[in-house]
Amino acid sequence: MTFLSTFGRFAGVSLDKGISLADLFELRRQRKTLATLSDRELRDMGLTPYDVNQEVSRSIFDVPCNWHR
Repeated sequence: MTFLSTFGRFAGVSLDKGISLADLFELRRQRKTLATLSDRELRDMGLTPYDVNQEVSRSIFDVPCNWHR
């Protein structure tokens, strides 16, 4: 995790939350899956296409604050 911590500091993103590389790949997978949902599925979850676009366009290092291990 040293590389990610160093890169995170360089990029201005804190990865000192105990986030592993596997967590980052899982987040990427979830965002890709979110992008494939239909408008009806998004409405069922209370999301709009704009919400999805905002989430999908976030950096892989932009990890939600509520991710704790």
